[in-house]
Amino acid sequence: MHILVDTDFVEPGEVVPFDQDHLHFGKGQLTTVLTLTPGIHVLHLQFANGGHIALDGEQYRDTITVTVAPAATALTEPEKPEQGVRFVQPLDGAVVSPTFDVVMEAPGLTVEPAGEIHEGAGHMHILVDTDFVEPGELIISDEQHLHFGKAQLSTSLTLTPGVHVLNLQFGNGAHIALEGEEYRDTITVTVAN
Repeated sequence: MHILVDTDFVEPGEVVPFDQDHLHFGKGQLTTVLTLTPGIHVLHLQFANGGHIALDGEQYRDTITVTVAPAATALTEPEKPEQGVRFVQPLDGAVVSPTFDVVMEAPGLTVEPAGEIHEGAGHMHILVDTDFVEPGELIISDEQHLHFGKAQLSTSLTLTPGVHVLNLQFGNGAHIALEGEEYRDTITVTVAN
């Protein structure tokens, strides 16, 4: 892979240059962090052979346009809420292997096993590629609604390659979804082949 920053694709059969505008990923990397100046940038993704020779065909190219805000940084940890639930790992937008670790936290809340119902207390549920459960409704248990009723704050997930949306939802001791945005978090991950 090569990422070309604000510069045209290299013609097929030509060598992809190695400079600040032509980033090489010759170790087979599929993820990176870019630091760009604020403003609009065009990123070209170009595939080349082992000799860095650009291959012929549209299937070897992709283009995106990004806008860098003055204070924006790529894939940085979000500010911790005063109270609420959130994913700690992976970060939103991360590329992960088919089996990956998930870490959750709930600052300002009590995480306890399912059973009794206490104010400001409950346990985690991860909803895989499905919408949040409405407040006051029971969070069912199936392959898309994963329960952590023993008060677990970490797990391993195995998902098929592709883009997946993970919704974190806090429920009380009876698995009832609580009212309020602080009891929800969402990330999107891409599972690599």
